[in-house]
Amino acid sequence: MRETRPPDRAATNKPFVFSTLFDGSDVFCQSIVLSQSLDISYGGIEVTQGKSLTCQQTASTPRIQITGQSDQDNLYSLLMIDRQASRFPGAPQETYVHYWVGNIPGTRFLNGDPFEMYVRPSPHDLIQHTYEFLLYSQQQPIAGRLPDRFVLDFDSLVSENHLTSLVTQTSFVLELHVNPGTGGYSC
Repeated sequence: MRETRPPDRAATNKPFVFSTLFDGSDVFCQSIVLSQSLDISYGGIEVTQGKSLTCQQTASTPRIQITGQSDQDNLYSLLMIDRQASRFPGAPQETYVHYWVGNIPGTRFLNGDPFEMYVRPSPHDLIQHTYEFLLYSQQQPIAGRLPDRFVLDFDSLVSENHLTSLVTQTSFVLELHVNPGTGGYSC
C-alpha cells in the first residue's frame, strides 16, 4: 500500500481537507487534497496572522477573497470577531461580531448574504484586541442576523447556525496609541 501525506501545514499555513478513495478491495487508489485560504486586505495592506494594524487602516470594509479549491455547491460563513469586547469599560468580556457574511457558495464571497455589515474595530478599554476572521463550512442555508452583536457564548452561535467546521482563519492585532492628554490608550 502506497502512503500519500498531505502538505505540511506548518510550511504553508494553509488548512486542508484530506480524503482517500478505495476501490472496494481496500487498496489505496487516490488522494485528494483540497485547501482554502483567506486573502484579506485593508486598502492594499494584507492581513496576515497576528499582524498589527491601526484603527485608521481598518476603518473601511476589508477586501476579502476565498481562494483555493472548493466544491461550489458547499456553503460557507465568514465571521470577523473580537473575543475581548465589552459593552462598556469594566463590563464582562463577550464576543463581538464585527462582520458576518453567510451562505457563501464555494469561493464566491461576493455571492454570499451579508448578515451583519462591517463595523470597524474601536476598543474603548486598555487592552490590545485581536480580531479574528473565521471561515466555517455550513450544513445548510441559514438566515443569520443576530439580535445583538455582543455574543456571550460564541460556540452556541456556531452550533445554532449549523456552522460545522472551521475551514481556515487569520487574525490581526489592533495597535493602540497613548493619548497624551489622558495617558490612556486610544484608537
